[in-house]
Amino acid sequence: MSNTLKMTINDMRGIIYNLKPMTLDDLGLTITVQRFANRIMNLSNIEVRVTANEEIKDILPVIRLTTFRIIQEACNNVIKHANASLISIDITYEKSNISVNVKDD
Repeated sequence: MSNTLKMTINDMRGIIYNLKPMTLDDLGLTITVQRFANRIMNLSNIEVRVTANEEIKDILPVIRLTTFRIIQEACNNVIKHANASLISIDITYEKSNISVNVKDD
């Protein structure tokens, strides 16, 4: 019973994280993407490299979340369909936009 409860709690944490990582608002997009990359590496044989310039602090929360979702979906597509061993995520913050490049080998 105790083991089942622990597994259920861990599953719920995973679902909540996938809906909206709390680190997005607290620590920013770059750190959240790095943590997501670490999670991918822990669950698969895929290396994930994240590069980013200095993050702009006044990004609207909806933009941060949408950008994270795009990165998340691109990585999930690589995991499911590409048979890749490396995912590279490059985030470039500019004054009025964010550029994201996700590619695999």
